[in-house]
Amino acid sequence: MSIFTGLETARRALMSQQLALNTTNHNIANANTPGFSRQEAVFGTTPAYTLGYSLAGKAMDMGTGVQIEDIRRLRDTFLDFQFRSEVKEEGRWEVRREILEKLEVVINEPSEGGLAVVLEGFFDSWQELSQNPESRTVRSVVLQQGIALTDTLNHLDMQLEQLRQDLNQTLLVHVTEINSLGQQIADLNAQVIRAEARGQRANDLRDTRDLLVDKLAKLTGVHTTESENGALNVVIANRGLVEGTRSITLDTTGSVEHSNLAPVWSDGQDFHVHSGALKGIEEAREIVETFQANLDTLVDELSKAVNGIHAAGYGLDALDLAPEDAYEGRNFFISADEDVPGILPGNIIINPALIANPDLIAAATDIAELPGDGSLALKLAQLRHKPIMGGLKSGEGAGDEGEGALTTTLSDYYNSLVADLGIRSREAQRMAHNQGIVTGAIERQREMASGVSLDEEITDMIRFQHAYNAAARMVTAIDEMLEVLVNRMGIVGR
Repeated sequence: MSIFTGLETARRALMSQQLALNTTNHNIANANTPGFSRQEAVFGTTPAYTLGYSLAGKAMDMGTGVQIEDIRRLRDTFLDFQFRSEVKEEGRWEVRREILEKLEVVINEPSEGGLAVVLEGFFDSWQELSQNPESRTVRSVVLQQGIALTDTLNHLDMQLEQLRQDLNQTLLVHVTEINSLGQQIADLNAQVIRAEARGQRANDLRDTRDLLVDKLAKLTGVHTTESENGALNVVIANRGLVEGTRSITLDTTGSVEHSNLAPVWSDGQDFHVHSGALKGIEEAREIVETFQANLDTLVDELSKAVNGIHAAGYGLDALDLAPEDAYEGRNFFISADEDVPGILPGNIIINPALIANPDLIAAATDIAELPGDGSLALKLAQLRHKPIMGGLKSGEGAGDEGEGALTTTLSDYYNSLVADLGIRSREAQRMAHNQGIVTGAIERQREMASGVSLDEEITDMIRFQHAYNAAARMVTAIDEMLEVLVNRMGIVGR
């Protein structure tokens, strides 16, 4: 045992405290870095030195100092699992909330420009015509209200179609993002394996990798397992996206312009969406398509009812015709594109012949009563109160009654459609809010375990600094001892 043993002990203390200070400095520098986990220097004693044995036979061991055994990353894997289990539901409901809010803007109810008001105005114009069947001014009003109705329906259909295509485009973006995240995770696996094989700690690489997994979890939900070599295997939709340093990719089938766009694995296998933003897109698209189907039913029933009555009546042009030549069976609504079957939103217009000559608008049921007969116009006005066939399609398997299962009026049908949308929107807002609270609570717990507290780091910095200064003072003391030993010992009495 020599005096240099103490010098070595002090040297170890200096190096250990300096490394601990550097770790604290690293934590402070990354206090605002997303996904960063606080690191901690783990101190441990070095093996003791046996000086000898006492008379009782006990070994007399003397400590030899301190060393840093590990730079530990403070991370709670259970909280990570909880966060990823909840964030996938948050991603799902956030998408539904956003799309339903956009759909509410498109529907624009209740408002002066909404379909409900325009539809009522259309029936009101027929009511006015029934009272003034000889008025060409009132006939022009009927035409203008009809044009306003068809324009509203066509514009609504265009916006719904654009909204559905936006969802498909978002799906493409998310698929590309999933492929990118998978490749990045695989690349980080390779870096972690290489670093830890050399005996290094890949804490920062692991933080980056966990942050990418969190993002992936919000998109589609994940299940992870870590291999012995440090690689993280990632499973989505019951299939491995990342296995070691290899990742596979997703593709899509269908097109943005059609509702059949869906994610698939690049090798052609089906991709079953279970959760996350991808599930939210699938459900939101179904809601939009269900709304379109219900709107199609509304327009189909409206056009059939109006045309069925209008085609059986007479316009003012019949005044100049013989009774046998007066009836022509004119439809009020027609299809803009004859190649498209049916009269539906996006394809409904007023008969151009009526626009060219408002006198052709049928308001009378009896040619002998012209021009003062408005009984047919009254029937058209009363369509607002006449029950139609056609159940409100609910979608999502929540009790779809199907066509013809429910009898309701046109106005009630549309109001039910808007009310159903409002209920779904409120539900999505509530669920997204609640899920955000749950996810936020878990994230705060993760921050408590892994986040950097500047107050705590400053406290550690002062503690390590004092220990470093004390170790440096020990080196000075030993240096003075050596000075006595080398230069002053043995010269007494000369």
